[in-house]
Amino acid sequence: MNQEEAKRKQQEVKEAWQFVMSSNQGRLVVRDVLRMSGVGLSPFNGATNQTIKNVGMQDVGLQVTNRVREFAFDDYVKLIQEENEHVR
Repeated sequence: MNQEEAKRKQQEVKEAWQFVMSSNQGRLVVRDVLRMSGVGLSPFNGATNQTIKNVGMQDVGLQVTNRVREFAFDDYVKLIQEENEHVR
């Protein structure tokens, strides 16, 4: 893949994340993925294999968070606000 193709692909990915995050349903799915990944929770539970799994899941959640913050920051803020309203 040459540099121009890589830039085009990166732009496509950015636009896809923006599309997902622009709707209530998209943000709901992203919140659910982040919840399932255990972001913000301790991965340690005393069982080595489970801890390794938890760390891996959290890594995926952190990568999703980073993508959303990079490509759709305003909608990420909405996601956080919606999560705070839902928790109340």
